[in-house]
Amino acid sequence: DGVTASVNYATEKASVHHAAGVSTADLLATVEAAGYTAALLSDIDLAAEAERRITMLRRRLIVAVLLTLPLMDIGLVLALEPQLRFPTWDWLLVSLSLPVVFWSAWPFHKATWTNLRHGMTSMDTLVSLGVLTSFGWSFISILIGAQDQEGYWLGYGITPAGADTLYLDVAAGVTCFLLAGRYFEARAKRSARSVLTALRQLAAKN
Repeated sequence: DGVTASVNYATEKASVHHAAGVSTADLLATVEAAGYTAALLSDIDLAAEAERRITMLRRRLIVAVLLTLPLMDIGLVLALEPQLRFPTWDWLLVSLSLPVVFWSAWPFHKATWTNLRHGMTSMDTLVSLGVLTSFGWSFISILIGAQDQEGYWLGYGITPAGADTLYLDVAAGVTCFLLAGRYFEARAKRSARSVLTALRQLAAKN
């Protein structure tokens, strides 16, 4: 009560007006209780924080791309051409997808867990659910030997053994696509913040 706030999503800043009896600690605690994070401008370097986020996303994206490209190529060829398969081919695909699903996609999983703890869902929830479901289905299929049985694709017909049970390329591909979106979004926000800051500095001071 007695608090009003507005958030600028481009600059990632919030302007808060509150009564004298409300402390800064209370405000920060309320934000964190809602599943977000906040800090005083005097305690954080926005430019450095933006650069840190961009670097983090870039690293995860590079790893995801480097592992997803061979995963998709090898997976597609071996799924549709059983005669080319070699022992433990399916576990090779799992090994390639593991870092992508659990490390590169970690920002989505972390956001999902935070949201669920507060009884909320977001786009991150859908991403995390899709990635984990694709990986989980494929992993269980390998454990029960489903990849050694013929399947059926609607519109395609009878498929080679295992072609319809492994979706590791989907889990990795979705992660790559959305990480790329987050990365370019973070870069665009950094540029927008620089422009808005420059415009503010040009405004009349009196």
